[in-house]
Amino acid sequence: MKEASANSKARKQTILKLIALSAAILVCIFVLRPIFVRESTYREASSYLDGKMATASALTVGATTASLVVSMIPDDTGSAIAEQLAEFSSYLLIVVSAIFLERFLMTSLGFVSTALILPAAFLFWIAAILCDQEKRFRFKEYAFRLLIFGVCLILIIPIGCTIGKGIEDANAYSIQQALNASEQMEEAVESLPEDSKDKNVFDHIGDFFSGLWKNATGAYEWAKTTLNNFMRSVAVMLVTTIVIPILIALCFLWAVKFLTKRDFVMAVVGYSDRFASKTYHALRPGKRKEAKKLKAGK
Repeated sequence: MKEASANSKARKQTILKLIALSAAILVCIFVLRPIFVRESTYREASSYLDGKMATASALTVGATTASLVVSMIPDDTGSAIAEQLAEFSSYLLIVVSAIFLERFLMTSLGFVSTALILPAAFLFWIAAILCDQEKRFRFKEYAFRLLIFGVCLILIIPIGCTIGKGIEDANAYSIQQALNASEQMEEAVESLPEDSKDKNVFDHIGDFFSGLWKNATGAYEWAKTTLNNFMRSVAVMLVTTIVIPILIALCFLWAVKFLTKRDFVMAVVGYSDRFASKTYHALRPGKRKEAKKLKAGK
């Protein structure tokens, strides 16, 4: 009687676990998925990326304009600096592209995690409950690994935005100085008359450049300051947009490896390789015939 009662209790606990895990799968797909695919869920990260996009776009235009204005310094004094400023435009275009990618990944990773990875983790957990003792530990390990990986995927972009915002706030002065210089140079270029192609730049821009530069030496110093501000701004943009998300992703992968005692990426690659190899050998006609002959001989 006691043994039957214990078996009945264990069976009830198993059924409850299966119901809870099945409910968790449904919650992931029908409750969490709609939440984590909306941009409003990542309101702070979206606002930060919008602001960064505006700043990167303004710096791109500003770097191009700065290159044009610095190249106007007499006697080719600022030609080298003008070339450097022109190169910054290509770097800033990379930053703008990376921001677009982050905005796409922010909701896409949420979908992948809540609709695929987390439900797969709970399915492995269900399989661990239903299978024999030999495979139970392996399925639980898969479930635990996928659970951690799914949570990490959701957190990569928001955490990257939080860290990036802190770095940009610490370097806000340089970025603002570069933006101010961009606005000044846009005003200067817009003040150029249409018939100024063959005349000295100081004669046409007039009071603006005279007050800004004073002389060729002042113009060169101003160009160096502008180059330094743009260099710092572009460096901050590259670090916060590209380097930080990559480092966070690597840290999360290390965390998965540390907690599960296995390299998640290598495990996936190894499993895929073994699956492909088995499929290849299974589909080879010669192998199937050899297997049939061996069975017939036995």
